[in-house]
Parts: sequence; C-alpha cells; structure tokens
Amino acid sequence: MYIIHAGACEILKDNGQGASSRVAVIQKGDFFGEMSLLTGEKRTATVRTIEDSRFIFIDKPLFAEMISTKPEIASFLAEVLAKRQQQLQAHVGPSGPNLSAATSLTARIKTFFNIR
Repeated sequence: MYIIHAGACEILKDNGQGASSRVAVIQKGDFFGEMSLLTGEKRTATVRTIEDSRFIFIDKPLFAEMISTKPEIASFLAEVLAKRQQQLQAHVGPSGPNLSAATSLTARIKTFFNIR
C-alpha cells in the first residue's frame, strides 16, 4: 500500500475496450494499493502520477503489526475500499457495494491477516 507523502495521482479504470478513464484524483494524505495488501486480490485500477510525487510504502508485515495493535484500522480501510469499489463500478455498470460490503471486506481483511 502506498500513502502519498507529496504530489498527486490519478486513478484510471480500464473500460474493457483498450482505453482508460479517470475515476479520481488523489493527493497528499490519500493512499492506494490497499486492496491487494488487505485481501490478496488483484488490483482493480491503475494509478499514475500527474505531478512529481513521493510515497510511503507499507508492506504486509508492517500492516499486520499495525492492525494487530489497532484493529479498527481494518474497519476504516474496508469502508474506504467499499466506497472506492462503488466509484469504480459506476464506470462499469450499476450497483456498487454498500455498508454490508464494508462489513464483508472487514471480515476478509481479518481472515487474510488471521485476526479475530
């Protein structure tokens, strides 16, 4: 997972026909790459810098240590993931995840990291 320390990036979603469209712009304090880190699933979008940027990298062992001391981080990130999946889904078709999707993601994160 990457946290933007400085700069800005765009989130791009493939439209299935070889082109991409911008879904969002993220900047200092925002993060990306959390889906793969948290659940082990493949990425669902592409991130590209749009200005000079610096990042903080969080790998699985560091993140496991973080959520073992503060499990509420998993719930917070699950809510963010659910919202982002909903934004991505809006570019592909109707009906994205809701609050129950965040609850489901929280359970998947805890299972992936063996947290109760």
